[in-house]
Amino acid sequence: MIDNDYVKNTIINSKYGYKRSSNLTLPVIQNYDLSNTINTVFNCTYPMTNLINHNELLNIVGDISDVNFDTLQIFKTKNEYLKIEGTNKKQTQALKKIFKKIPGLINTIGRTQQGHCYTVDKHILAVTKSVYNDPEFKELNNHDKKLLLTAALMHDIQKNEGGRDTYHPQKGAKFAYQELGKLPEYNEEDRTTISNLIYNHHFNANIKDDAEEIAKLCAKEKEPDKFLKMLKILGKADLNGNPRILITHPEFLTKIENTSIPILKNIIENLNQYEETMKNQLLNTPFPFIS
Repeated sequence: MIDNDYVKNTIINSKYGYKRSSNLTLPVIQNYDLSNTINTVFNCTYPMTNLINHNELLNIVGDISDVNFDTLQIFKTKNEYLKIEGTNKKQTQALKKIFKKIPGLINTIGRTQQGHCYTVDKHILAVTKSVYNDPEFKELNNHDKKLLLTAALMHDIQKNEGGRDTYHPQKGAKFAYQELGKLPEYNEEDRTTISNLIYNHHFNANIKDDAEEIAKLCAKEKEPDKFLKMLKILGKADLNGNPRILITHPEFLTKIENTSIPILKNIIENLNQYEETMKNQLLNTPFPFIS
């Protein structure tokens, strides 16, 4: 069964300096740079009824599934009016609705990032487009599609301007968990899955050192195999949303399919076998009669 307290009380690999919080809050990143911790998130205000609902989300993302992000231009004026160029009318309307309804997304417009050919806002949209167009995405039910698209649209919202932001997956997971908690449409299990996807969306890059910790978080989901499929789709989309990195490292995509996911599946299978063995041993262990 899923552990809904994972975001509140997760044990993370100590080499990153994370610790289990004593007051059941999200994991705290112990970092000398106080501007870049999991407790530092960008402010976000928006109407609580304003998030895109299940069916509308699928339709709107479908409307941007053919946007050309090399020619797309997005500008924000002082009154937060969006000016969008390089799109047709349907695409423009869809983009404006997405920016209006996804918490914090409008704040990413024009935010630069190291090693990327797109700004954060365009990268997030490009990743979401790639998720939607992935053949394996079509195999998910509508509820899981909603969770995966929401994760894609929020996965880098907390990334800092400019240089490399190592902790943005952790910050993004916390932000999504908190903000979606204000909306009745996302229950505890939904928020946990979305946060888990965001938290681990760099699994491909971290698999060498953190495979066991990543697998443990994936194993907490009610259906780990399905979660791994969703994580794989998001991981591939994150690479496709940065064409520059695929030019220099085309092997990253095949690594997801041929190495990273099989490693996680194998660890989860071993964890399940170990758990089953322990249960059987307990059942077969005689206990003294207690009067």
